[in-house]
Amino acid sequence: MKSGGKIDRPVGKAEISEALSLILFVHLAVAADADKALTATGLSRTHHRILFLVALRPGVTVGEIVTLLRVTAQAIQAPLRTLIESGLIEQQSSERDKRRRHLVLSERGQTFLTALADAQYARIAKALDDAGAGPVQGFLSIMQAMMDEHDRQWLYPAEEPTDEMTRLKELVRPSQPAPATKNARSRRPH
Repeated sequence: MKSGGKIDRPVGKAEISEALSLILFVHLAVAADADKALTATGLSRTHHRILFLVALRPGVTVGEIVTLLRVTAQAIQAPLRTLIESGLIEQQSSERDKRRRHLVLSERGQTFLTALADAQYARIAKALDDAGAGPVQGFLSIMQAMMDEHDRQWLYPAEEPTDEMTRLKELVRPSQPAPATKNARSRRPH
């Protein structure tokens, strides 16, 4: 290893294959930790993912969830409706745009999500505790480096935009200047 934690040779195919295998089996194990409770309530992993994102960012919009889960709006309508009708998620209309729905967990939703996540948190906490501080930071760095940039910006926002549309635009197209238009008028504040 070189100083700074970087290895002094390219990572080999065997190491990459092992990493992919580990990611798959860890994903299956962590998801299975919640599956029993989900199945007992008639909910699915999609319901769980929606609950998790709403808990991470209270006030998240349906559009943001669609973007983050990489699904169509139609694909989450039924699970979202179930979560709202069962009282796990509440909708709040935007003051600026009544068509925009902001989602928050209800108390019941928070309690349910906590129960779902208990086994997941226990599994992850044990692994992180067993690994120690140095490997934990390395693990977190690797996970962050493997994320898509727009997901990383959503999870770790540098500064929360004040306007929801601006935040969504930054989520989809981070840090891109507006294209110049022909015969553009000067854009001075009024």
